[in-house]
Amino acid sequence: MTSSTLISFALLKNGVNLFTVEGKLSQLPDISLVISFQISEKNPVVKFRYELATNAEHQLTKAEGRDKISYFKVSFGGFSLVKEIRFSEFNEMVHSFCLSERLIEPKHFSDSMRLMGPLVTASDNSTSFVIDMSMGRRYPISSLNINWDLTDQ
Repeated sequence: MTSSTLISFALLKNGVNLFTVEGKLSQLPDISLVISFQISEKNPVVKFRYELATNAEHQLTKAEGRDKISYFKVSFGGFSLVKEIRFSEFNEMVHSFCLSERLIEPKHFSDSMRLMGPLVTASDNSTSFVIDMSMGRRYPISSLNINWDLTDQ
């Protein structure tokens, strides 16, 4: 975002702070972003929700990568363990959808590996975090995958 403005703050009944911020995208200034964060001092999980709005005509990222919009960016630099977690990967041996965890090594990033998640965890000796891209879906959707760009590591 080029600049942002706090448009609301609320303390929810469960003690969680809700902050809502609005601004314009630096890449596409005719698109506005409204993002809400739920932050609690008693919980290390930060939840966020965003909305994009515009009066101009735009399309979501095309499969070929043209007009690519980055919705979320994080660096895994310094993390010794990165895993992709899928809730429903089909396992032919048991002929059923099962939970699966896959260790993601640095070589996978350099090969531009595409992950569908919906969860990715990263940790080292002192810090851990989880990225949840489930958006309410139960099955992997290849068009909602996660592309990793490690150029800033």
